[in-house]
Amino acid sequence: AQQRVRERQAIEFWILHRFVDVWCALRQAVINAEERWLLALTQRRRLLLSECYAIWKHHFRWYKAAAQSCFHATIRIAAFCRRRCAFQIILYLLTALGKYGHVEVAEKKQILMRGRLRRCVFAWRIAARAIAFDRDCVALHQYAKWLPRHVLRWWALGTEQAKAD
Repeated sequence: AQQRVRERQAIEFWILHRFVDVWCALRQAVINAEERWLLALTQRRRLLLSECYAIWKHHFRWYKAAAQSCFHATIRIAAFCRRRCAFQIILYLLTALGKYGHVEVAEKKQILMRGRLRRCVFAWRIAARAIAFDRDCVALHQYAKWLPRHVLRWWALGTEQAKAD
Protein backbone atom coordinates (compact mmCIF):
# COMPACT_ATOMS: atom_id res chain seq x y z
CA ALA A 1 0.00 0.00 0.00
CA GLN A 2 2.85 2.34 0.81
CA GLN A 3 4.35 1.52 -2.56
CA ARG A 4 1.11 2.59 -4.29
CA VAL A 5 0.92 5.77 -2.20
CA ARG A 6 4.49 6.63 -3.18
CA GLU A 7 3.78 5.88 -6.85
CA ARG A 8 0.66 8.04 -6.71
CA GLN A 9 2.62 10.88 -5.03
CA ALA A 10 5.39 10.51 -7.62
CA ILE A 11 2.84 10.72 -10.46
CA GLU A 12 1.18 13.78 -8.86
CA PHE A 13 4.62 15.37 -8.38
CA TRP A 14 5.48 14.62 -12.01
CA ILE A 15 2.14 16.12 -13.18
CA LEU A 16 2.70 19.19 -11.00
CA HIS A 17 6.24 19.51 -12.39
CA ARG A 18 4.83 19.31 -15.96
CA PHE A 19 2.28 22.07 -15.13
CA VAL A 20 5.07 24.27 -13.80
CA ASP A 21 7.16 23.64 -16.94
CA VAL A 22 4.22 24.50 -19.22
CA TRP A 23 3.42 27.61 -17.17
CA CYS A 24 7.05 28.76 -17.37
CA ALA A 25 7.15 28.13 -21.13
CA LEU A 26 3.92 30.10 -21.66
CA ARG A 27 5.21 32.92 -19.46
CA GLN A 28 8.43 33.05 -21.49
CA ALA A 29 6.42 33.12 -24.74
CA VAL A 30 4.34 36.04 -23.43
CA ILE A 31 7.51 37.90 -22.37
CA ASN A 32 9.05 37.35 -25.82
CA ALA A 33 5.86 38.55 -27.52
CA GLU A 34 5.80 41.69 -25.37
CA GLU A 35 9.47 42.37 -26.12
CA ARG A 36 8.80 42.05 -29.86
CA TRP A 37 5.78 44.33 -29.52
CA LEU A 38 7.85 46.98 -27.71
CA LEU A 39 10.59 46.66 -30.33
CA ALA A 40 8.02 47.11 -33.11
CA LEU A 41 6.55 50.17 -31.39
CA THR A 42 10.03 51.64 -30.97
CA GLN A 43 10.83 51.10 -34.63
CA ARG A 44 7.48 52.57 -35.68
CA ARG A 45 8.10 55.62 -33.49
CA ARG A 46 11.59 56.04 -34.91
CA LEU A 47 10.19 55.79 -38.45
CA LEU A 48 7.48 58.36 -37.76
CA LEU A 49 9.98 60.71 -36.14
CA SER A 50 12.37 60.41 -39.06
CA GLU A 51 9.54 61.10 -41.52
CA CYS A 52 8.44 64.12 -39.51
CA TYR A 53 12.02 65.38 -39.40
CA ALA A 54 12.40 64.88 -43.15
CA ILE A 55 9.20 66.83 -43.79
CA TRP A 56 10.27 69.60 -41.42
CA LYS A 57 13.72 69.73 -43.04
CA HIS A 58 12.16 69.94 -46.51
CA HIS A 59 9.83 72.71 -45.34
CA PHE A 60 12.70 74.58 -43.68
CA ARG A 61 14.84 74.39 -46.82
CA TRP A 62 11.90 75.53 -48.92
CA TYR A 63 11.29 78.42 -46.53
CA LYS A 64 14.94 79.44 -46.63
CA ALA A 65 15.02 79.29 -50.43
CA ALA A 66 11.81 81.32 -50.68
CA ALA A 67 13.12 83.91 -48.24
CA GLN A 68 16.41 84.17 -50.10
CA SER A 69 14.71 84.53 -53.48
CA CYS A 70 12.36 87.18 -52.06
CA PHE A 71 15.35 89.04 -50.65
CA HIS A 72 17.18 88.99 -54.00
CA ALA A 73 14.03 90.02 -55.85
CA THR A 74 13.56 92.90 -53.43
CA ILE A 75 17.13 94.04 -54.04
CA ARG A 76 16.65 93.86 -57.81
CA ILE A 77 13.39 95.80 -57.62
CA ALA A 78 15.04 98.41 -55.43
CA ALA A 79 17.96 98.77 -57.83
CA PHE A 80 15.61 99.09 -60.78
CA CYS A 81 13.48 101.72 -59.04
CA ARG A 82 16.59 103.58 -57.92
CA ARG A 83 18.00 103.66 -61.47
CA ARG A 84 14.67 104.71 -62.92
CA CYS A 85 14.20 107.47 -60.39
CA ALA A 86 17.81 108.60 -60.82
CA PHE A 87 17.39 108.70 -64.58
CA GLN A 88 14.20 110.70 -64.30
CA ILE A 89 15.82 113.07 -61.84
CA ILE A 90 18.80 113.60 -64.15
CA LEU A 91 16.55 114.26 -67.13
CA TYR A 92 14.45 116.63 -65.12
CA LEU A 93 17.50 118.42 -63.79
CA LEU A 94 19.05 118.82 -67.25
CA THR A 95 15.80 120.08 -68.65
CA ALA A 96 15.43 122.62 -65.84
CA LEU A 97 19.02 123.82 -66.19
CA GLY A 98 18.67 124.07 -69.95
CA LYS A 99 15.44 126.11 -69.75
CA TYR A 100 16.28 128.52 -67.02
CA GLY A 101 20.03 128.45 -66.52
CA HIS A 102 19.72 130.09 -63.15
CA VAL A 103 21.21 128.80 -59.97
CA GLU A 104 18.12 129.60 -57.96
CA VAL A 105 15.91 127.62 -60.28
CA ALA A 106 18.35 124.69 -60.11
CA GLU A 107 18.22 124.74 -56.30
CA LYS A 108 14.42 124.69 -56.32
CA LYS A 109 14.43 121.82 -58.77
CA GLN A 110 16.78 119.86 -56.51
CA ILE A 111 14.39 120.33 -53.61
CA LEU A 112 11.55 119.06 -55.78
CA MET A 113 13.64 116.11 -56.96
CA ARG A 114 14.43 115.11 -53.39
CA GLY A 115 10.75 115.10 -52.58
CA ARG A 116 10.11 113.04 -55.66
CA LEU A 117 12.88 110.65 -54.71
CA ARG A 118 11.32 110.25 -51.26
CA ARG A 119 7.97 109.55 -52.87
CA CYS A 120 9.62 107.03 -55.21
CA VAL A 121 11.30 105.29 -52.28
CA PHE A 122 8.02 105.31 -50.39
CA ALA A 123 6.20 103.91 -53.44
CA TRP A 124 8.93 101.32 -53.89
CA ARG A 125 8.58 100.20 -50.29
CA ILE A 126 4.84 99.82 -50.70
CA ALA A 127 5.32 97.88 -53.95
CA ALA A 128 8.00 95.66 -52.42
CA ARG A 129 5.79 94.88 -49.43
CA ALA A 130 2.87 94.05 -51.72
CA ILE A 131 5.04 91.79 -53.89
CA ALA A 132 6.52 90.05 -50.85
CA PHE A 133 3.06 89.57 -49.36
CA ASP A 134 1.73 88.14 -52.66
CA ARG A 135 4.66 85.72 -52.88
CA ASP A 136 4.21 84.62 -49.29
CA CYS A 137 0.49 84.08 -49.92
CA VAL A 138 1.19 81.99 -53.02
CA ALA A 139 3.84 79.98 -51.17
CA LEU A 140 1.53 79.38 -48.21
CA HIS A 141 -1.27 78.35 -50.54
CA GLN A 142 1.01 75.89 -52.34
CA TYR A 143 2.21 74.46 -49.04
CA ALA A 144 -1.37 74.16 -47.79
CA LYS A 145 -2.28 72.24 -50.96
CA TRP A 146 0.80 70.00 -50.65
CA LEU A 147 0.44 69.11 -46.96
CA PRO A 148 -3.03 67.42 -46.92
CA ARG A 149 -2.06 65.03 -49.72
CA HIS A 150 0.88 63.74 -47.75
CA VAL A 151 -0.91 63.72 -44.41
CA LEU A 152 -3.65 61.49 -45.83
CA ARG A 153 -1.06 59.10 -47.27
CA TRP A 154 0.78 58.95 -43.95
CA TRP A 155 -2.48 58.39 -42.11
CA ALA A 156 -3.32 55.54 -44.50
CA LEU A 157 0.14 54.01 -43.97
CA GLY A 158 -0.30 54.30 -40.21
CA THR A 159 -3.72 52.62 -40.42
CA GLU A 160 -2.30 49.79 -42.52
CA GLN A 161 0.58 49.40 -40.07
CA ALA A 162 -1.85 49.30 -37.16
CA LYS A 163 -3.93 46.64 -38.94
CA ALA A 164 -0.78 44.64 -39.71
CA ASP A 165 0.30 44.77 -36.06
